[in-house]
Amino acid sequence: MSPDVQNDLIECIDAVIEDQIDKEIRDCQFFSIQCDETLDVSTKEQLSVIV
Repeated sequence: MSPDVQNDLIECIDAVIEDQIDKEIRDCQFFSIQCDETLDVSTKEQLSVIV
């Protein structure tokens, strides 16, 4: 699989996941957000966001 096809597939999966999260947030009465940040071995910051 070429890198372009891989990127297209990742973008499609991303769109489906975002739509699912949006629907779940709209359908619930309450939700929370959790964030965490760390540095990886190359000292690049990595941020995780959990809804």
